[in-house]
Amino acid sequence: AYGAGGNLRLARCHDLYCNSVTVNTIDSDPLTDRWKSLALDGSGYPVISYYDGTNDELKVAHCVDATCEAAASIEVVDTDGDTGAYNSMVLDASGYPVIAYTDYKNFNLKVAHCDDANCVSTSIETAATGQFTGEYTSIALDAAGYPVVAFYHDQISNKLRLAHCSDADCAGTVTVNDVDTGPLVGQAASMRLDASGNPVIAYSASVVDGLRVAHCDDADCASASIEVVADGFGPPFSLVLDASGYPMVACRGADNDLELVVCHDADCTSATLYPIDVRAGAGQGTSMALREGFPIVAHYNLTEVSLEIVFP
Repeated sequence: AYGAGGNLRLARCHDLYCNSVTVNTIDSDPLTDRWKSLALDGSGYPVISYYDGTNDELKVAHCVDATCEAAASIEVVDTDGDTGAYNSMVLDASGYPVIAYTDYKNFNLKVAHCDDANCVSTSIETAATGQFTGEYTSIALDAAGYPVVAFYHDQISNKLRLAHCSDADCAGTVTVNDVDTGPLVGQAASMRLDASGNPVIAYSASVVDGLRVAHCDDADCASASIEVVADGFGPPFSLVLDASGYPMVACRGADNDLELVVCHDADCTSATLYPIDVRAGAGQGTSMALREGFPIVAHYNLTEVSLEIVFP
């Protein structure tokens, strides 16, 4: 899912290397092209959470086919003021969306758990509070289906935090811990859970760009191993874990190109940096997945004004 001309669109590849692509508009309303998160349901149909900038609300679109050619089911999830920015979504075991996002009206991090696959009704809870809390969210579900959210905590304390809910709706106790602190630490967070359920987070640090990786020592991230991986490497970051649990991060490099960071251990105490698209303007927006252990990276090239995919 991506934005074009202010609209939300979907590109679906029809072959291994994306030589044939179908592109369809999902929401033609203006300003629906920012802050979006994509997952596929059990039938391979796209489910997308996104921010409607015209109405300042969070929406979910559920496509009724693989390419979203037919009109999608679109539901408004939250309309409480300026809400829905920085949304991050996963599907639970039933295929129902679970979304973390920021509520600018009340300065909250919220979690919405849809009661059905189309999000016709939703349970919405506040997971953390504070000025501009909940920006740069990244969500995962633990083994019990409870939300785990990495997020940037306000523009005053400037820190990376982790919220771990004690139930599927985040209605009960939420354990919130500081992961890393400092000037502008925690922006552009991208998180995965390792085989033990402990979060691994890639994020930006300091006023100048820098990539850090935090590997939590427990499920709540009461403590973590933190490594400064690359100075001058900037957001957005997309993190995956390989079969050994070692992080890989796609990001914008110091030369405004697309780089792949391959860690040599679970804590990323050492890493190799690979420039995979050295054209100026590459890597401005990244999303990565593994196919047979090899990374596939979608990214936006600012110079070419194009959405591109890099294959192994």
